[in-house]
Amino acid sequence: MNQYPHLFQPLRVKNVIFRNRIFSSPHMLCYANWDGSPSLQMIKFFEEKAKGGCAMVTMGDTPVDEVNGVGIPRHIKLIDQNVNLLAELAYAIKKNGAVASFELNHPGNTARNPDGRPAWGPDGFVRPDGCTVLEMDEDMIAHTVECYAKAAAVLKRAGWDMCILHGAHGWLLGQFLSPAYNHRTDRFGGSLENRARFPIMVIEAVRKAVGPDFLIDYRVSGEEMQENGLTVDECVAFVKMIEDKIDMVHVSAGLDRMPQAIITHPNTYLPNGCNVKYAEAVKKSGVKIPVTAIGGINTPEMAEEILASGKADAVAMCRALIADPYWPKKVRAGRLNEIHQCLRCTNCLAEMHPTDQFHCDVNPFSGHEVLFQDLKSKAARAKTVWIAGGGPGGMTAAITAAERGHTVTLFEMGERLGGLLNYTDKDQKFKRDLHLFKEKLVARVGELPIQVKLNTKLTPDMVKEGKPDALLIAIGAVPIFPPIPGLTAEAVTTGYDCYLHPEQVGHKVVCIGGGLVGAETAIYLADLGHEVTVVEMNDTMAAEANMHHGTAVRQMLDKLHIKCLTSTKCVGVKPGAIDVEDAEGKRSTLTGDTIVLSAGYRARTAEVDALLGLAEDCAVIGDCKKAFRVRGATHDGTFAAINLG
Repeated sequence: MNQYPHLFQPLRVKNVIFRNRIFSSPHMLCYANWDGSPSLQMIKFFEEKAKGGCAMVTMGDTPVDEVNGVGIPRHIKLIDQNVNLLAELAYAIKKNGAVASFELNHPGNTARNPDGRPAWGPDGFVRPDGCTVLEMDEDMIAHTVECYAKAAAVLKRAGWDMCILHGAHGWLLGQFLSPAYNHRTDRFGGSLENRARFPIMVIEAVRKAVGPDFLIDYRVSGEEMQENGLTVDECVAFVKMIEDKIDMVHVSAGLDRMPQAIITHPNTYLPNGCNVKYAEAVKKSGVKIPVTAIGGINTPEMAEEILASGKADAVAMCRALIADPYWPKKVRAGRLNEIHQCLRCTNCLAEMHPTDQFHCDVNPFSGHEVLFQDLKSKAARAKTVWIAGGGPGGMTAAITAAERGHTVTLFEMGERLGGLLNYTDKDQKFKRDLHLFKEKLVARVGELPIQVKLNTKLTPDMVKEGKPDALLIAIGAVPIFPPIPGLTAEAVTTGYDCYLHPEQVGHKVVCIGGGLVGAETAIYLADLGHEVTVVEMNDTMAAEANMHHGTAVRQMLDKLHIKCLTSTKCVGVKPGAIDVEDAEGKRSTLTGDTIVLSAGYRARTAEVDALLGLAEDCAVIGDCKKAFRVRGATHDGTFAAINLG
């Protein structure tokens, strides 16, 4: 019997049958061809999600107005010339058993239009970047309504099953609905009924263009999380207004701009499923159409509970299915330890903007399916593979090599696998996703024919004697000790040790270093009740973190009343105190029961050099090559194993 019966129960909406209740939520992919047609990479990316078992796969955030409503680069253009390739994209999804869905959007007052054209919105103003936003008059509104209808008609001709109208996250439809953005005094402003008028006109025009059998979903923010923004009560009332005009409703939250975006895409400092309550409010209001919940849902247990308790009729996931598009099939088959666990790090989202590319920290193939499509097969020749280090890089390499048919031995000098990620055992509040990721790796190593040798440091002599065909080096990194007078291992403790032995940390803590590691250590300790001060040389805390995660970290620092001395450097360490110097050269002394060093990590260069070249195939993985985040370990480990042949 299936462990998750509600999750895998089919859902019928009109004549469309969803094979389960797992939806791949709208996801933009800025990989379109330069003429605006879907690229092969786009087709393969969304096809992979359908192959993975989702019931619905949605191409996200596509503008309907190519002149006045452009928001993202290299997007699909919904025009007649692209119907053939749009049909190919739909076919790639549908032939693998999923419903093909397409999200239609207009960025409104946030548009980045070609040739510096003004943006359009419910109100007129000048943005901080100097762009003029024009208040939409009746002709502009009528034109935009027609754009939505034409775009939907193109989708129907191309064989798509449904569309989602993006009325959430502060885009144009949401701007009209929101009292925070809509200050009009005409028939499109004021009361909820008036603010809803434009979205309803769009819905009705789309319905007229596509007919009764083409499904219309509507995405709404249950709450905008800002002063004078849309509330959950108004959201419920709006859904009641439109439920006879649409077929489904998708309830999200927040805005796609800082700082609300960290709620829209819940970060690791927010509970998993934190936005489900808004879908639940809509569902329990008695609406007659299916309700979809979203927001950091990345475990089958949570997804099943949402459905079983009647909070929603379906669950939508984005980042969890970027991390592992085969999540549904693996869950249904009970292969839970094979799932690439999403970390909610938001690197996939944040890195799209500067490069138009994205990478997943735990899945190197995601977003690059064309490039790597031939790399998952069995090895041509089985080799004897030794791996030094049982952290995430070493475990990933061991798993990949064993799955490809190699004979693998994994050496770990500690008493258990996990490496530096073992610190997550003590932080189940803020590091739960990372902890699950580590635990799945450990469990998967145990499931495969991998010989694990704990409490064993792999030495050059052992390699020379054993003569493995391949040696993969993943021995990790060690803390950096800057040349500060008085700074010794005896004078300070490391952030890692604070996690492993929180009982040994005094009440008053001073942290040297406010990069990402230092900031997160400070948050962990402050949440336990410690009084924490952080000294950071840069002018920003956690400066190396991506836009989304960095914002979340700095919010938590403020929330927990952590004293952050930026543009300040430590110039000396003495028992129970450090001397600091600010940007103006003024010196002072900070006292603490515990001094914590969080100055980063360095690679184990000497140890690596001693092992290099001792096997025919030799590669260096993760932190021992260059100290960086989980991505370096997982990507290096995967490709090092694949490159063995």
